[in-house]
Amino acid sequence: MNWKISRIEIASFKAFKNISLNLESASLLTLDGPNGFGKTSIFDAIELLLTGKIARIERLFDKVMIGTKKKYEDNLFWNVRSQGNDLHIKIEFKSNDEKIILARHAPSESLWPKDKNKANDFSLFKLYKLDSFESSDFTDGNLKNDDLIAELFGQNFQENYSFLNYLEQGQNEYLFSTSLNNRKKALESLIQSGAIVAEISKCKRLEKKLTQRLSKERQEEESRLDREGQALRAMLENGLEGAAYEKLSTADIQPSWDKEVLFSGYSKEIHDNYVTEIRNIIDLLPLKQAIKIRISNEKIENYISKNNNLLRALIQVGKTTGELTALSVTKSNIDSLSLSLSTLEKGAASIGFDEIRTTPGWQPDEVPDLEEQIKSRDLLNSSSAANAAAIAEISRLKHELLEKHFKIYPNDNTCPLCSQDWKTHEELLSAIEKRAQKLSESLSEDGKKLVQVIESIAKALLVLTARVTSDLKFERSNYDPDLHQVLRRHKEIIQRIQDLGDQLTKRGILYPDTYTIDPEEEEKRLADLIALFRAQKQEEIADVPDQWSSVISTAFKDEADFYVLERDALETKLKYISLKANEAKSATLIGITQRLDTIRKENTATSRIKERVASLRGTLERVEKAYSDHTISEIELVFHVYSGRLIQNYQRGLGLFIESKDGNQLRFATAESSDHDAMLSMSSGQISALSLAFFLSLNRVYSGVPIIMIDDPSQSLDEVNIASLTDLLRCELKDRQLIVSSHEDDISSYMRYRFTRAGLLPLTFNMQALARDAG
Repeated sequence: MNWKISRIEIASFKAFKNISLNLESASLLTLDGPNGFGKTSIFDAIELLLTGKIARIERLFDKVMIGTKKKYEDNLFWNVRSQGNDLHIKIEFKSNDEKIILARHAPSESLWPKDKNKANDFSLFKLYKLDSFESSDFTDGNLKNDDLIAELFGQNFQENYSFLNYLEQGQNEYLFSTSLNNRKKALESLIQSGAIVAEISKCKRLEKKLTQRLSKERQEEESRLDREGQALRAMLENGLEGAAYEKLSTADIQPSWDKEVLFSGYSKEIHDNYVTEIRNIIDLLPLKQAIKIRISNEKIENYISKNNNLLRALIQVGKTTGELTALSVTKSNIDSLSLSLSTLEKGAASIGFDEIRTTPGWQPDEVPDLEEQIKSRDLLNSSSAANAAAIAEISRLKHELLEKHFKIYPNDNTCPLCSQDWKTHEELLSAIEKRAQKLSESLSEDGKKLVQVIESIAKALLVLTARVTSDLKFERSNYDPDLHQVLRRHKEIIQRIQDLGDQLTKRGILYPDTYTIDPEEEEKRLADLIALFRAQKQEEIADVPDQWSSVISTAFKDEADFYVLERDALETKLKYISLKANEAKSATLIGITQRLDTIRKENTATSRIKERVASLRGTLERVEKAYSDHTISEIELVFHVYSGRLIQNYQRGLGLFIESKDGNQLRFATAESSDHDAMLSMSSGQISALSLAFFLSLNRVYSGVPIIMIDDPSQSLDEVNIASLTDLLRCELKDRQLIVSSHEDDISSYMRYRFTRAGLLPLTFNMQALARDAG
C-alpha cells in the first residue's frame, strides 16, 4: 500500500497546544518560518507516531544527561501551557480510496510522576488505531502494538525510518560520523542481511566455545591423567596375598591407618602418611624401657606442677593439721573470758546479777547474799538522792585507785588524787581518811547504806575478776594465734593436706613437723620437698624421639597397650595397608583410564564439529558478502547520478561511487583513484549534498512507503545545490509525498514555484502564523 499523510493533529506536544494540518493531495508540503516555531517538532511528532521514539533525542540524552539521575521535574514532550490536557498525535494516512487513522496518546495523569519523565523513555506513548480522525476513543479496544506499523508499512520500517524516509537537519549521523565498517553495520537491516549476520555471529560464538573446550587446561588435564595412570601402574605391588585385617589400636578415636576401609580413592599422600605412622611406632619398640622411665619421670614432674599449691600449704602447716580444733576451742574461750572481764569492769554500782551469774568461774556459794545485795543497791539507788549514789561511786573508785597506787608505790607521800606532798606516808593516809570521813558524814543514812552495799559488792567482784583474769592468762598461754591463722586459711583443704602427708610418709619423703609464716623459710622448705620428689626420678638410659608421646597417645588409650605390642603385628599391618593401596590404585586407574578415553573422544568430536562450524561460517560470510555487494550495486548507479546532480562542481569529478571492501565496508569514492573516503576532502555544504544524495538514493531503491521528509536542507546548501535538489525532487521523486522545512521564505517559494511549473501541487504552512493563531 502506498500510504501518504493526509491530515495531522497534534495536542499538548512540545511547542503545540493544539494544531491541525490538512495536507490534502499536495505533492510538496513546505513548513516555513523562523527557527523555534515548531518545524522540527512536526517531524518529531510524525517520527514518534511511526517509530515509537525520537532517535535524535534518544542519542542526545545518552550523551548529555547524567545516567544516575532517575527522576525529573518536567516532561520534555508535554506542553506546559496545555493546562494539564492529555497529549496525543493523530495522523490520517490515505492510499487511493483507503484510509487509516493512527495515534499516539499519553494521558495527563501518566505525565506527572517524576520517575516517568526521562526524555529517553517513550513507553508512555501508546499506539492506537481510531475509527475516524475526529475520534478520541483512546481505550483498550483500540490499543495496538508496533506489529501494526510493520503490517501497514513493511517489515523493518521502524529500523530503516532514518535511512529511507526522514533526514534530520545537517547530515545522517549513522553514515557520516562513523567508521567505514560501522556504516555497513548500520545498513544491515536495510540490506536485510541481518539474519545471515546473526547466523555468522552464532557460528563465531560456537567456534569460540569449542576452542575454549579444547583449551590448554583440558590438554594439561589429559597429560596429567596420562602421567598419573603410568605412575599408578608403576606403583602396583606383588606378593601381598594373605594380609588380613587386625585392629591394633586401643585409643577412643581410632586412627585412620587402623581402620578396615583405608582408601575411598587412591592417594599417595594418604598412603605415605599411613606408612609413616606405622614406622614411627616400630621405631619406638626397642625403646620401651626408656619410655617407661621417661613416663615415670614425667609423672613426677607433672605431680609437682599440678600439686604445687598443695605442697606449699603442707610445708606451711607441717604436721600441725590436727591442732585446728583445739585452737578453735581455745580461741572461743579467750573471747568468752575477755567479754566477761569487760562486763565486770562496769563496777559494783551498775553491774547486774544476771551478768555476774553468766561469768565463767562464778560460784554461787561464795557470796550467797550477793543477789540480795544487788537488789538492795538498786532499791537504795531509787530512794537516795543522786549525789549519794555519786559519792558512793567516787568513794569506791578512790578506794580502788589508792589500793592499786600503793601496791606500786607503797611508801609514797604524794597524793595520787591532787598531787599534794604530805611529807610522810602516814600523814597522807591520815588526810585521805579524814577526807573519806567528811564524805561519809555528808551522806544520809540511806546514802551510807548504799556505800556499804556497793563496797560489799565490789569485794565480791574483785574475787571474781581475779579468777577470770587468771583463767584468761592460762588460755592465752596455750594459744598460738599465728598457727591458728595458718590453719584457718587452709581449712577447706586440711583433709587433702593430711592425705598428702600420709602419702609422703609412706613413700619415705620427710617434711617439717612445725609450721612457718616466714616467707624465706617457706621457700626453702618447698625447695627441699621438691628436691626430695625429684630424687625419686630414674636416670634415662636412652634418647627417645620428640614425638614419642603423640605417637603412643594417638594409637593407644594406655601406654601399657603399647608395651605388649609386637613388631610382627605392625609388619602385618604394613602389608595390609599395601594390599588396600593396591586395590585403591586399581580402582583409581580404571577411573583415570575411563576419563582419559572420554576426554580424547570429546576432543576428537569437538575438533570435527569446530571444522564443520568454521566451514559453515565461511560459506555464510561469502553469501553475505555476495548479497551485500549485489544490494549496494543496486543503489550505486542511482547514487552516482543523484550525487552528481546535487554536488555538481566537484574538483575530483562529477558524481561519486560506492565501494564495498570484502562486503564489510561502505566507502564513498571519487572518479580519481584514492584510498581515502571522499568525505575527507569535502566542505560541510558538499557533505550535506552527499547526505541528501545517499538518502534519496536509498529511498528511491528500497523504500516501500512513498514519503520523504527533510528537515531544513537549506542550512548547509547554497543556491545551486537547492536548485539541483528541487529539480531532483520534482523530476525523479515526483511520486513521493515530500515534506520539507525551511527557515528561508525565498527558498520555500522557489521550491513551490518549481513544483507548480512541473504540474505538481505544492502546499505551505507558516509555522509562526499557525503558532500565533493557536495562541
